[in-house]
Amino acid sequence: MQTTATQQTFSAAELELLARLVQAEAGGESFKGKVAVAATVLNRVQSPLYPNTISGVIYQVSYGFQYCTVRKGTINRPAGAEAHRAVQEALQGNDPTGGALSF
Repeated sequence: MQTTATQQTFSAAELELLARLVQAEAGGESFKGKVAVAATVLNRVQSPLYPNTISGVIYQVSYGFQYCTVRKGTINRPAGAEAHRAVQEALQGNDPTGGALSF
Protein backbone atom coordinates (compact mmCIF):
# COMPACT_ATOMS: atom_id res chain seq x y z
CA MET A 1 0.00 0.00 0.00
CA GLN A 2 1.14 3.54 -0.76
CA THR A 3 -0.01 6.75 0.89
CA THR A 4 -0.28 10.21 -0.67
CA ALA A 5 0.33 13.53 1.02
CA THR A 6 -3.39 13.52 1.86
CA GLN A 7 -2.91 10.17 3.63
CA GLN A 8 -5.18 8.21 1.29
CA THR A 9 -4.06 4.62 0.86
CA PHE A 10 -4.01 2.90 -2.53
CA SER A 11 -3.49 -0.77 -3.31
CA ALA A 12 -0.65 -2.02 -5.46
CA ALA A 13 -3.22 -2.95 -8.13
CA GLU A 14 -4.58 0.61 -8.24
CA LEU A 15 -1.07 2.06 -8.49
CA GLU A 16 -0.27 -0.34 -11.32
CA LEU A 17 -3.45 0.74 -13.10
CA LEU A 18 -2.44 4.39 -12.67
CA ALA A 19 1.03 3.66 -14.08
CA ARG A 20 -0.55 1.94 -17.09
CA LEU A 21 -2.77 4.98 -17.65
CA VAL A 22 0.25 7.26 -17.43
CA GLN A 23 2.07 5.07 -19.96
CA ALA A 24 -0.92 4.99 -22.31
CA GLU A 25 -1.76 8.69 -22.05
CA ALA A 26 1.72 10.20 -21.85
CA GLY A 27 4.22 7.56 -22.96
CA GLY A 28 5.85 9.95 -25.43
CA GLU A 29 5.74 12.99 -23.13
CA SER A 30 8.39 14.37 -20.80
CA PHE A 31 8.71 13.04 -17.26
CA LYS A 32 6.92 16.18 -16.05
CA GLY A 33 4.04 15.38 -18.42
CA LYS A 34 3.79 11.88 -17.01
CA VAL A 35 3.71 13.23 -13.45
CA ALA A 36 0.99 15.67 -14.55
CA VAL A 37 -1.22 12.82 -15.78
CA ALA A 38 -0.79 10.91 -12.52
CA ALA A 39 -1.40 14.03 -10.44
CA THR A 40 -4.56 14.86 -12.36
CA VAL A 41 -6.00 11.42 -11.59
CA LEU A 42 -5.09 11.82 -7.92
CA ASN A 43 -6.70 15.28 -7.93
CA ARG A 44 -9.89 13.74 -9.28
CA VAL A 45 -9.84 11.08 -6.55
CA GLN A 46 -9.76 13.91 -3.99
CA SER A 47 -12.54 15.89 -5.72
CA PRO A 48 -16.20 15.36 -4.80
CA LEU A 49 -16.98 15.65 -8.54
CA TYR A 50 -15.37 12.28 -9.35
CA PRO A 51 -15.22 8.75 -7.92
CA ASN A 52 -12.97 8.42 -4.87
CA THR A 53 -10.77 5.58 -6.15
CA ILE A 54 -8.14 5.47 -8.87
CA SER A 55 -9.96 2.71 -10.73
CA GLY A 56 -13.25 4.57 -10.35
CA VAL A 57 -11.74 7.69 -11.92
CA ILE A 58 -9.99 5.83 -14.72
CA TYR A 59 -12.96 3.68 -15.69
CA GLN A 60 -15.60 6.36 -15.17
CA VAL A 61 -18.09 6.62 -18.03
CA SER A 62 -19.85 9.94 -18.23
CA TYR A 63 -20.84 10.95 -21.75
CA GLY A 64 -18.28 8.36 -22.86
CA PHE A 65 -15.02 7.18 -21.34
CA GLN A 66 -13.02 9.81 -19.48
CA TYR A 67 -9.79 8.48 -21.06
CA CYS A 68 -9.67 7.37 -24.69
CA THR A 69 -6.91 4.89 -23.82
CA VAL A 70 -9.52 2.92 -21.86
CA ARG A 71 -11.84 2.81 -24.86
CA LYS A 72 -8.96 1.86 -27.18
CA GLY A 73 -7.57 -0.75 -24.79
CA THR A 74 -4.05 0.70 -24.72
CA ILE A 75 -4.34 1.00 -20.94
CA ASN A 76 -3.90 -2.78 -20.84
CA ARG A 77 -0.29 -2.56 -22.01
CA PRO A 78 2.49 -2.74 -19.42
CA ALA A 79 3.80 0.47 -17.88
CA GLY A 80 7.45 1.41 -18.17
CA ALA A 81 9.80 2.34 -15.34
CA GLU A 82 9.38 6.07 -15.98
CA ALA A 83 5.57 5.80 -15.69
CA HIS A 84 6.01 4.06 -12.33
CA ARG A 85 8.41 6.78 -11.17
CA ALA A 86 5.94 9.44 -12.28
CA VAL A 87 3.22 7.83 -10.16
CA GLN A 88 5.54 7.85 -7.15
CA GLU A 89 6.34 11.53 -7.72
CA ALA A 90 2.65 12.39 -7.84
CA LEU A 91 2.00 10.34 -4.69
CA GLN A 92 4.66 12.39 -2.93
CA GLY A 93 2.72 15.56 -3.76
CA ASN A 94 4.46 16.71 -6.94
CA ASP A 95 1.70 18.26 -9.03
CA PRO A 96 2.87 20.23 -12.07
CA THR A 97 -0.77 20.98 -12.91
CA GLY A 98 -1.41 23.04 -9.78
CA GLY A 99 -4.46 20.96 -8.83
CA ALA A 100 -6.04 20.51 -12.28
CA LEU A 101 -8.80 17.96 -12.78
CA SER A 102 -8.15 17.53 -16.50
CA PHE A 103 -5.36 18.01 -19.01
